[in-house]
Amino acid sequence: MKYVLNKNDIINFNKNGYIKLNNVVSINQLSLIKSTIKNIASKYIVLDKLENDNNLNDVYFNNQLIDLRKKNREKFSSFYDTLQSSVALKKIISSSRILDCVESLLKLNKEDLATSGETIRLDPPSDDRNSYDWHQERSYYPNNRNGKNGIFCWAPLHDVSKKMGALVVCPKSHKERFVVNKKQQRIGKGSIDIKVPDNLIKKYQDKKIPIKAGSIIFSHLHLFHKSGNNLSNKFRFSFVARYHNAASKDYLPGMKINTKWNNYDIEKFKLLGDDLSDL
Repeated sequence: MKYVLNKNDIINFNKNGYIKLNNVVSINQLSLIKSTIKNIASKYIVLDKLENDNNLNDVYFNNQLIDLRKKNREKFSSFYDTLQSSVALKKIISSSRILDCVESLLKLNKEDLATSGETIRLDPPSDDRNSYDWHQERSYYPNNRNGKNGIFCWAPLHDVSKKMGALVVCPKSHKERFVVNKKQQRIGKGSIDIKVPDNLIKKYQDKKIPIKAGSIIFSHLHLFHKSGNNLSNKFRFSFVARYHNAASKDYLPGMKINTKWNNYDIEKFKLLGDDLSDL
């Protein structure tokens, strides 16, 4: 059944730069991706004491993962990387109900959509190694040079409270448009940080968004946002994806900011007045 957004949903998205929609991801889809996580995890940790195979909040399961990450980061990384190529992830980000929402919010045909950066996230308790400060999604995934032609989605695989690190947003901050900011190597973290300046963040009242499993937050690519601090004693499991209008003239093929763009695209965007200098 098609997921239909009402007029107010679209108005609120355009006004605030984000919207939370309930009951987008089906129970069956959640069950598939949870089973994938558990099945792949069984190659790396012992799961003979699991009380509930379909509960990602199982205490024993989480303690095993926390211990693995602490004692053997490379082995944990292998587990994490394996999840990213799973059919379950590809299936859920291309599900008809999610694409219905993206189609309505971007006002395009779903056949024109491309994706980038689809990821199953595992955010451990009390750890910021893989979390980012205030940023715009457009900084890391610049495939649509016009932020209005793309969208970011964040969805939990279980209920996520404020304590567990709910997503934090600055409503209406997408109206600042794209903030070109200096890229910095994150010390000891191996990734690039493109932080929104503090003076811009202070202009807005931030908001934490607790969310139930099956719901999704869709946000404008220019919205200021960050992950909340996970103050629980368990991992926060979620998936993210970026959707782009590949049929628009501003679409730049590639994965993310460290892509080596080819000469055809470089010259094409120069003619459009874009030297791709932010990349």
